Amino acid sequence: MAVTLQMARHSSSTKVLEKLMKYKQGSNDGVYWTQEDHSNAKDVEITAYVLMALLETNTDPLFSKKVLKWLTEQRNQHGGFKSTHDTVVGLQAMVKYSQKYNSAEDVNVKVNYTAKNLQGDSLKSGEINVDANNVMILQTEELPKATRAVEIEASGLGNSLLQLNYHYYIVTTENFLHFQIEPKTKILNPDEMLLEICFTYKSKEQASAAATTNMIIMEVNLPSGFTTNDEDSNDLLENEIIQRIEAKNEETTLVVYFEKLTANIRNCLNILANKVQDVIQRKPASITIYDYYNISRHDTVFYSVERDKSPQHQAKLDETLIRIG
Repeated sequence: MAVTLQMARHSSSTKVLEKLMKYKQGSNDGVYWTQEDHSNAKDVEITAYVLMALLETNTDPLFSKKVLKWLTEQRNQHGGFKSTHDTVVGLQAMVKYSQKYNSAEDVNVKVNYTAKNLQGDSLKSGEINVDANNVMILQTEELPKATRAVEIEASGLGNSLLQLNYHYYIVTTENFLHFQIEPKTKILNPDEMLLEICFTYKSKEQASAAATTNMIIMEVNLPSGFTTNDEDSNDLLENEIIQRIEAKNEETTLVVYFEKLTANIRNCLNILANKVQDVIQRKPASITIYDYYNISRHDTVFYSVERDKSPQHQAKLDETLIRIG
């Protein structure tokens, strides 16, 4: 709303922005706004909107830079953020900042780097130049795996963003399940399978804000040889916790959207699938549940089809085996 009011030059825009300033978090290194529900994606989205509102005013550039600094520190190794929506809003704010304070013609930056190992020995060194000719081009350098420290020296005129990405593995004794998923299959007849999925959101926090989730997405991959049943999929919408349903991957995957889930409440849904072909040595299929705005909350389980021992099905399978042999 603050962005809209500022762009419309509304008389209330200044008051709204002043009120928002009272809720800022952080320090001299970075400033941000939060909803305090442990959702980094929402924090990115809120902070990006505030930054865009600030850029419509004569706010001190140093303050806006602190907000930008916090935003850039939340980015992942691909340049995006936690989710699709906060990535769109976050990048929009960063572009708006660049358009206001940066001039491509005035950029002439040189960055020298040296990668060193644990003993301090030089492993790789190089130079990256940013000027008007390549300011819009992403430049990357891959460092040796033994790198433990990087020395960086920058000189020149203008602003440019340098991002260092690194990955490592940790050993943990705790394997917390955000979502407990319990799938069970039942062959109704030679042409239909019933998949029952019971699931529970397990809150790690004791605070009341964590008692419910953001929007939740469940991706149900059906076993090979099965597709979704259109009529049954529409019937699922009668379940009050389901917001939307869509099929993809030639109707072998069902995506179910939930507005939110309440902690420690067990929910169940039944999915009817049609068998379109016999498959020998069928592999387990997966079910994934994740929080749209906090992708760190996600869990995946695999399930297999209950073996159909009906004489009719066994005859079809034996006939298939004979033809293949």
